[in-house]
Amino acid sequence: MNYLPWRRVIEIALVMLALPVASVLGLLIAAAISLESKGGALFVQTRPGKHGRAFRMVKFRTMTASQHEPFRLTVSQDARLTRVGRWMRATHLDEIPQLWHVLTGEMSLIGPRPVPMELYTHYRDKIFDYDARHAVVPGITGLAQVSLGYVNTLEGEREKWQFDVFYIAHRSPTLDAWILWATIANLLGIKIKMDCVLARVAAFDGNKNAP
Repeated sequence: MNYLPWRRVIEIALVMLALPVASVLGLLIAAAISLESKGGALFVQTRPGKHGRAFRMVKFRTMTASQHEPFRLTVSQDARLTRVGRWMRATHLDEIPQLWHVLTGEMSLIGPRPVPMELYTHYRDKIFDYDARHAVVPGITGLAQVSLGYVNTLEGEREKWQFDVFYIAHRSPTLDAWILWATIANLLGIKIKMDCVLARVAAFDGNKNAP
């Protein structure tokens, strides 16, 4: 509990330190997006924040499809992805604009990753106590992301929910530092041991201990 009041200060300091490099990289990415395909460099999508309150999350645009098309999940080798978009998704650099959300308090560096609102409505109906993962501010990266990777199935979301509620119940400087390291390691292609984390999450009863 002593860590939580300082957590916000620490993450703002980390974002401010990263901002000069992120700003230059963001400008280069925005230029590359505009040169490859028509449309703005940014993509805005409504997602659930803390306590399920909707907010407009910003990412770099990775697709050529119009934002007015009906919602469709991105699949492997999706024809809508641009070349720059594929690279950004592989490196997760399309998330750079969300550093702004950390400064505004709508997101955190680490926390449960918010899903599109269309999926949120579906998962809330299908997964018991799904909103327990929205007890805290959503994150750019999280324990579920570094442990499971990208999932877009109902069963995968149930498993991700377990990781999310475990994280909320065990937030600490050590766990946050490990998630940041695991995120960087994944970006660099470095394999890290997950056995201990997977075992702890498997032993955690989310239905009894969810926030």
